[in-house]
Amino acid sequence: MSKWAQATIKYETSYSIPDVAGLATGRTWSISDMAAPMSSGSWKCDGMLIAPCSVKTLAAIRAGYAEDLISRSADLGVIIFPAVPAFYARPKGLDDVVNHSVARIMDCFGIDPEGLMPEEGRWHGFRK
Repeated sequence: MSKWAQATIKYETSYSIPDVAGLATGRTWSISDMAAPMSSGSWKCDGMLIAPCSVKTLAAIRAGYAEDLISRSADLGVIIFPAVPAFYARPKGLDDVVNHSVARIMDCFGIDPEGLMPEEGRWHGFRK
């Protein structure tokens, strides 16, 4: 977690930093640990999600400026996925907009979105 992710957790959620770190299924590493396994091109993984991603981190990834573990790990290949609302899905509220974006991100990882995006939420082209 970046220092700003920690600040966001503290001020914008009811979680604590240890609560969020405890969600990891394995070990965690410091953002400054450039020797962590995921900083190497030989590290095997299915993907990496940076959320939220600040403009600074996005720019570092885009430019290949690996100043910390997050940007170093992401410079091995990236899909920039802006959370753009899909209004063709006719969202009924903010939850629908968020769920649709989350489901599309899950699709990138090959994870079934389990009802977050009904079939009518997928683009099938213009209807005649």
